[in-house]
Parts: sequence; structure tokens; C-alpha cells
Amino acid sequence: MEVVEYDEQHREGLQKFFRILNLGFAREPDVFRWKYLDAPAARSGVSQFLLVIDQGEVAGTLGFTECPAYVRGQKLMSCAFNDWYILPRLRGKGMGDRLIPYFINRPAEIKLHFLSSPPSIKVALRHGFAELPGIADYVEYLAPVRTIVQAAWRKLARRGRRRRPRMKPHLKQLERLDPRIKVLDSSDEQVNELLKHCQLQYPFACARDIEYLRWRYLEHPKDIGVLLQLTGETGSLEAVFALAWRCTGVRDILLLADVYYDRQRPQDLTRILHFHRQAALMMSANARSVYTGNKEIALAAKKNGMTHVTERLNAFFNGSGIPLDTDKATAWYTSGGDTDYVS
Repeated sequence: MEVVEYDEQHREGLQKFFRILNLGFAREPDVFRWKYLDAPAARSGVSQFLLVIDQGEVAGTLGFTECPAYVRGQKLMSCAFNDWYILPRLRGKGMGDRLIPYFINRPAEIKLHFLSSPPSIKVALRHGFAELPGIADYVEYLAPVRTIVQAAWRKLARRGRRRRPRMKPHLKQLERLDPRIKVLDSSDEQVNELLKHCQLQYPFACARDIEYLRWRYLEHPKDIGVLLQLTGETGSLEAVFALAWRCTGVRDILLLADVYYDRQRPQDLTRILHFHRQAALMMSANARSVYTGNKEIALAAKKNGMTHVTERLNAFFNGSGIPLDTDKATAWYTSGGDTDYVS
């Protein structure tokens, strides 16, 4: 067995692996390319995807997302672990302990292990990670009856995969919902200045910049996202956030993601969540959601009619030497949540 960096010679073997495990990447190779080969860190020459090769075939994958992080005001590098899969024949044979060093030994000081299964979290905890509590979904189901009818119709009609909703057809309608919220058109300098100001209000925050947000929401090959801005009465840039489609089963959920607002202006967050609900109704979403570990966003979501759905299994490794208390995790995140966007 060996672990190698992905390159194009592995494309066919990787697609076979995805089909064996019935993963969305098997149907959406353009999404795989966007996520790992066109990401900002990959553009800088950092490999974001590793393959486990066993007996001449792709037997496992390890994906990474790297971006800067602010830790008590210092800008460091963080690395999140994604898409860790292994063939059934290798499971239960200590593969987790053999493979996780490929994550731990990456040069980023901060390691983030999000949305993991209990077995992979146990492996992480054995290797020095700390459990990261407090990250959960908050959801409002807007059309439960319609969802059931759609599911029944698809089953009766024996239809294949449904068409993923797209964002561009809704942009003009979105701008009619609130006179102070519109599609982001501020300069990169203005946006980066706001993002930095918002992120430095927290002990820890993944240091998103406009390049990252543009890649994540505007460059996605399926047109699932939009970046929006909230402006003040004088036209000043007050907040930036994203809306993105999140497809699960027969349900089309409108996700509120990467919310950046001034903590001294909680009314802005309330306005954004109200806009989120109006947008979901206007766009005929089955539900709206926010995935967050941010205590303020969670509280505002509950006040705005959303309910707590599930806690997530997550782990955190701090190799920076700067002390951070995981018990205060709910005050770490400026982001309202990310998603892999693979149905």
C-alpha cells in the first residue's frame, strides 16, 4: 500500500472508486475538479487530494481544504480534512491509524476535522485531537407536504436523479426583497477589509478572503451560490454573506453560509436571517438552514423560527503553540457554515 498525490493518470481509477462507494463525485467529476484542483490553495501549488493505492487500484482517498486562520489576532494556516473514504475490504484493519499522520503532518498549524463519523473521530482523538462541541444544524422546514409529494411522484414515475436548482435565475428577485441587500458588487479591497474586521473579533476564525468566497460560491460548476452584501443607510458595507443550495434526498434546502457581520450590530444579523427566510420562500425551497458553531448566529436563528436539528462530530488539533480553550468553541466561528455541494 502507498499514498500518492492525485494526478490525471489516476482519473479513471478514482472514478471507479467513487462508483464502488456510490459517491456523488462519480456523477459530478466537475465538482471534484472545482473542489480540489481549482481551490485557492491548489492554485498556489499545494496538493489538496491524496490517494491510497493498494494492489494496483485506488483503495482510499484523503481530501484537504487549506486556508489561513486568525488565532488570537495572528494569521496562521489551517487545514480541514474532507472526503476520507476507504474500500470495504480494508476497513477494520487499522487503516485510520496508518493514514491520519498524512493529515497531522501537513504543515498547517491548525487542523480541523469536520463532519466526521464516530470511527474517524475516535482515531483523531487517539492522535492528539480535542473534541470540538457545539456545531449543529438549525433548520426551518418550509414545505414538508410538498417534499412528501415530490418524493412519492419520483418513486412512482421511476425518475432518475433530479435536477439541482440553480441560483442565477433568482438574482433579480433576491434584490427586490430588501432595499439594503443586493448581490455583492463592492471592491475586493472593501470586502477584504470588512472580512478581516469581522474575523478579528473572535479568538479563532477561518480567515476567508474574497478569493476564497468567490471560488466557493461563484465558481462552483453547478451555479449553486450567490454572495450578497448588506449596506448601511449611507451606502457603507456592513455585512457579507452567502446563500447556497444544499440538496439532500428530495429536499432542496437554501443554506445561509459564511456570514460576516459586526458583532456590535446584532440587528444586521437579524435582518440577514429575515432576508434568508424571505428568499427561501420566494425560491420555493423545501427548507432553509444554517450550519454553525457560532453562538450568536445560533441564537438569532432560533429567534427567527429555526430549530436545532443535530450536533456534529468534529475534532480540532492546535499545533500553533497559542492556547485555545475548546470549551469556548461556540465563540470561535464567524462562518455560518460550509457544505461540500455534492448530492
